[in-house]
Amino acid sequence: HWCSRAFEFGFAAHHRDIEALAHRMLGEGFESVGEKERALREYELAVEQDPQVGVTKRIASLRKEGTKL
Repeated sequence: HWCSRAFEFGFAAHHRDIEALAHRMLGEGFESVGEKERALREYELAVEQDPQVGVTKRIASLRKEGTKL
């Protein structure tokens, strides 16, 4: 809920790291309920905002899982 509210109001340009964390949190939520494609998209958005957000391994893992399907 808080992430969605944050996206409604937007982020200041100097808070890209906070926006990246919000995308990461949404990705973790989607992944926890089995929505892996949506999780992957959120993780990719997180990395676009801040490459240091810490989800590159999750992206690689989800992409690998996607090729197995």
